[in-house]
Amino acid sequence: MLNWITVLSVLMNLKMKTPAQLDATYSIFGNAGPEDLKLNELDKACGAGVEVSPEDIEITVEEIFEDNMKKY
Repeated sequence: MLNWITVLSVLMNLKMKTPAQLDATYSIFGNAGPEDLKLNELDKACGAGVEVSPEDIEITVEEIFEDNMKKY
């Protein structure tokens, strides 16, 4: 029961917004016993609260592209 309460708390606080975050939560939730699940570890593993803007993605992709172009 503790796991469900923890997951619901995270969901209600809108920390997880993407299907990938929810999938990671489900995976961790399925592998942890009630006494093993720690909220801060769940948040970190699932990227809870992490938001990335389209601009952030574009900048990162450009940086990676430029780095790779230098290698070749």
